Amino acid sequence: PTSGVMLYTNNRYVTVRNNIFNGSLTSGTTAVQVTRRGIEPAPLGYKIYNNTMYSGNSTSPFTCIQIDSTASQTTIRNNLCSGPTAVLLNDSSSPGETVISNNLLTNLTTGFVNTLAGNFNLMSGHQAINSGTALSAVRIDKASITRPQGSAWDIGAYEFTGSVTPPTNPNLSVSSTYLPFTALEGSTAPITQTFTISNTGSGTMNWTVAETPDATWLTVTPPNGVNN
Repeated sequence: PTSGVMLYTNNRYVTVRNNIFNGSLTSGTTAVQVTRRGIEPAPLGYKIYNNTMYSGNSTSPFTCIQIDSTASQTTIRNNLCSGPTAVLLNDSSSPGETVISNNLLTNLTTGFVNTLAGNFNLMSGHQAINSGTALSAVRIDKASITRPQGSAWDIGAYEFTGSVTPPTNPNLSVSSTYLPFTALEGSTAPITQTFTISNTGSGTMNWTVAETPDATWLTVTPPNGVNN
């Protein structure tokens, strides 16, 4: 969807845990909304535990959790809310009806292994590591890893299990995308021209240049290479 709620729930005694909510491609999004629908009973006894809620969209508001005025006895713990415009909680319930602890709000888009690939495992040094509270309802994480792995529960859907090396992302860059050649048939070959291939990303990039079959007069040297 281009906007709206990622999880809209209106029941009683529900536990929302170990989920990933990524609102990067949406606008005006709420990750979890607890609300009443029509004449149904008001939400009661919700537990929202150890979820990772993220949006890399810097131009649109992103609310991680929204609690309706009719909700009661809601508990919100160990949730990671992250993004440039992120707001952890919009709570319209009566005073004392919502208990919150050990949640983390950060306006950064870093600290995860690879958000573009949907990998929200924590990187070494993230604030969420060992910052949660012990919860019997979430003894394992989203990947079925036992909690805790460190001195305390981690905040968010994933437990940090050790140093994680981010994936490499090589990026091909060419100094010129157009080289004009002028020559007459039967005359000498056109002058030599030069272009540079570089890797503006990370990791190792292997490249190969192929001439078109009808360009028998053209030779590329070297025809391949490796850039780090």
